[in-house]
Amino acid sequence: VTSKIGPQVTPAMQIAKNVVPQSVAITAVGASLPEPAERVAYSRGVFESFLANGDIEAAAIEGMRVLELGPGEDMCVALRFLAAGAESVAAIDRFEFHVADDWTCSVYRLLLEDLDEDGRRRVADVLEPDGRLSAEGSRLRLVTGVGIEEGAERLAGRAFDLIVSVAVLEHVYDLDASFAAMHALLAPGGTMVHQVDLRDHGMFSGGGRHPLEFLTIADPLYRLMTSHTGAPNRGRIGTYRELLARLGHEATIKVTNVGGSREDIRPYSERIDVYPALAASIEGLRG
Repeated sequence: VTSKIGPQVTPAMQIAKNVVPQSVAITAVGASLPEPAERVAYSRGVFESFLANGDIEAAAIEGMRVLELGPGEDMCVALRFLAAGAESVAAIDRFEFHVADDWTCSVYRLLLEDLDEDGRRRVADVLEPDGRLSAEGSRLRLVTGVGIEEGAERLAGRAFDLIVSVAVLEHVYDLDASFAAMHALLAPGGTMVHQVDLRDHGMFSGGGRHPLEFLTIADPLYRLMTSHTGAPNRGRIGTYRELLARLGHEATIKVTNVGGSREDIRPYSERIDVYPALAASIEGLRG
């Protein structure tokens, strides 16, 4: 999701499900830690996709104040923004992750190797050569245990030029409150870039059922089924359009995949044709 507000800049918003380079989100429940090299490569892909899908030039990051939602087990993406010249990065995550120090340090040492000389210099105040985060650095902040809709007050008084997330918004409890919080934190002329996965995360499709069958469950029953699991909130593309329009943002929504296809759409497109068999199956399910 890319969004710009304020009188200086024409608003724009992009929503993408699976961004290029290909990335696999790390979830809080049931996830296993990847190899450190995989995590570093993942962070590179996510960072590059934020720039590509948000139409952000690398040089424009210089001096930015960045907020990342749902960083997960490490702060690699946040550190990449600092390495690219961001003034500061804050991150907020509903979950608290407790991982072994040796894994985290291995990840950060590999991240330092992956950065260029200027990047390593820019993060020297927050990341030690041995892979330990410096507690003295004020340019990097992590807030855990709360989502953006409740946690924004901890960031009150701060304004962000860029707000980013990957595979987070489909899990928030209250999309209205979350976008209102982000809108309040976004500086005039600021930008948001969010990747949102609108699929059922295998709830029904994993068993061979229709990929949209999870939308047929009545709201009260769905809440009973999912309130303790972090399952998708079932917000659709139209949900995001309405929210952003209400907040005064203009939205560009790019579709990356249709019907759980094994192949993503290349390039991502604002308008798509749904093949007849899928269209018929949707109509058969709609009632």
